[in-house]
Amino acid sequence: RESEAVTYCVNSAEIRKGFREFVEYCYAQKIKIEVASSGMNFYVDSILAANGFAELPRVRPIVQYDFKGHGVMVMPEGINDCSMTALCKCDRIWRLRRDGHRVIFIGDGVSDQCAVSQADIVIATGSLLDICIDKNIAHIPFENFDDVLATVNAEFAKR
Repeated sequence: RESEAVTYCVNSAEIRKGFREFVEYCYAQKIKIEVASSGMNFYVDSILAANGFAELPRVRPIVQYDFKGHGVMVMPEGINDCSMTALCKCDRIWRLRRDGHRVIFIGDGVSDQCAVSQADIVIATGSLLDICIDKNIAHIPFENFDDVLATVNAEFAKR
């Protein structure tokens, strides 16, 4: 079953336009980048690997199987879970800020809604954009990662 889910996800998931250039820019500028996903490891990892991002740092729930083959979702060591969305993205932001990082949060869904109140800058699309508008959360809208790259580049030019 897992292999069927992976095949389906890899074949149907699309990496947004400009993502590769955004990742390359972050690496070149020594900007810490991390994918924080509430999606499970077997498909998040497979989608990233299939698109050439196998080495991209990520945090996501892991499915571990018991002796009967039943999957149980667990968090990697040191990663907090969340009753709302599996992975506590707020905790990821708090850890980064505690270490002195400024956090630009890029998101597109309901699993991101808690984290946007903790980030320094929010770049949103999809249902997260609707949430930001409804809750009057400061944000910058985006359609693809060309937009995100332009925003991040402008933010770093201010420093």
